Amino acid sequence: MNHSEIDKTDDTEPRLLAEKRIFETVQHTGGSGICVYEANLWYLDKGRLVKAWEGLLQETVSVPGGQLFRTVGSYQVVHDDEAKPLLYHWTTKQELNPDTGELLPGMPETSLQMYRWENGVFVPMNVEKPSGQ
Repeated sequence: MNHSEIDKTDDTEPRLLAEKRIFETVQHTGGSGICVYEANLWYLDKGRLVKAWEGLLQETVSVPGGQLFRTVGSYQVVHDDEAKPLLYHWTTKQELNPDTGELLPGMPETSLQMYRWENGVFVPMNVEKPSGQ
């Protein structure tokens, strides 16, 4: 199922990105003390599947000794230039109470990464932390 972050148009319209129909998959993985959800953007090119981008949506990490951290993220594609769209991906990390899962006091850490469309994939651009961080 295509995710609304790709394109805010009506769901009946094909999701196009730089003239390519884009599909999103969400991969769930993990192991001892870690749980991760990652978004992947794909398109078909001459019969083969091409991964255009991947990024973190949610990660929960339990650290031995009683610490628990959660990172949440999202992304947005900006179509100002149809041939060279930009993708913004941001994540926020915060420590949780390991017993209750509730947020602990403290400032969350937010980071932003921008990507430029080049040669059929999103390539990272150098970006600093958002203002106020």
